[in-house]
Amino acid sequence: MDLTPAGVFHYCIVPALWEEALFRGVLLLKFAERFSRKKAVFLTSLAFASIHGTLRQGIYAFLMGLFLGWLVVRRKSLWLAIFLHFFHNFLYLAWH
Repeated sequence: MDLTPAGVFHYCIVPALWEEALFRGVLLLKFAERFSRKKAVFLTSLAFASIHGTLRQGIYAFLMGLFLGWLVVRRKSLWLAIFLHFFHNFLYLAWH
């Protein structure tokens, strides 16, 4: 991973758009049709954590998923979650 335009695209832009659209867009909406919003956020956070490989990453992704899910429910928009996801990944990329 490096802080080049290709690295930023691959590690920051694509995951922020794709993961937020899938988890906080499609899955959160589907779960919210069947369960309470709190349970929908919890379930999508578990799903989000499950794709992040290691236990440490999974725990952090679960917590981040709870926060981003809450934001999406509260703001009724994916854009802030997408931006925060991008920003988080960008900081990680810049520091590692």
